[in-house]
Amino acid sequence: MIVFGLNHFGALVFSIFAFLLVYLMSNDLPINVIFNNRFTRFIGKISYSMYLWHYLILGWLAKYLINPNSSFFVSSPAIKIISIFLVILTVILTSWASYVLVEKPSINLGRCLIKKIKAPLKTVAVNI
Repeated sequence: MIVFGLNHFGALVFSIFAFLLVYLMSNDLPINVIFNNRFTRFIGKISYSMYLWHYLILGWLAKYLINPNSSFFVSSPAIKIISIFLVILTVILTSWASYVLVEKPSINLGRCLIKKIKAPLKTVAVNI
């Protein structure tokens, strides 16, 4: 809270707001549709891939496509909004592809390996 320059009252208000948000999300209330829907579950599934890819994508786009000194980028707020939307879309699509092509098969491979490791342990325990 000190970093954001909040005094004790500001920290208290922020804490109460955070508590209420967690409370609303943890109970089966009608407002929970905001936090628990298909889109938020999808983002939750690909969140680790988003975490891994977003910095790389932002760095690449900043280096090669978005030059803050160019007249194209500075010209209009609409261009900035479209750029932000395209960056978010690129990160989501890349993260989804990474989840489907890398993360999900790796999880399945891990499950198979764990089953194969556990199977001999069970037979050894039974034979003893």
